[in-house]
Amino acid sequence: MNTFAMNNDSGENTRKYARRSETQWRELIANYGRSNLTLEAYCQQHHIAPSGFYSWRKRFKSKQAQDNNTDRFIDITPQPSASPMTSELSNNSWQVELELGQGWILRIKAP
Repeated sequence: MNTFAMNNDSGENTRKYARRSETQWRELIANYGRSNLTLEAYCQQHHIAPSGFYSWRKRFKSKQAQDNNTDRFIDITPQPSASPMTSELSNNSWQVELELGQGWILRIKAP
C-alpha cells in the first residue's frame, strides 16, 4: 500500500491517503462483513473514506453480476433417440418447456 501525507499550510493537520490494489479492497470489504463495526468505525479504523468503500463495493457487485450472467445459456440441441418416434413427433412437431424460476414457465411449440 502506497501512502503519502498532505499537510495544510499551517502544518497542523495531516491527512493520510492510501492507494490500494483491487485485492486489498476485496479483503477490506470481506473483512468488514465479518466485523461487528459500523461502516464509519471500520473505515476510520482502516483509514478508508466511506465513499471509496461504497464505490469499490458497488464495482465488485457489478462485476460479480456480469460474471454470473456469462454462463446463463445452455445448449439444448436435440439428440437422436434410439426409441421409435411417435406419430406426434414424426410430423415434425416439437415442444420445449423451460422453468425459469419464481413461477415463470416458457413454453415453445412448433406447429
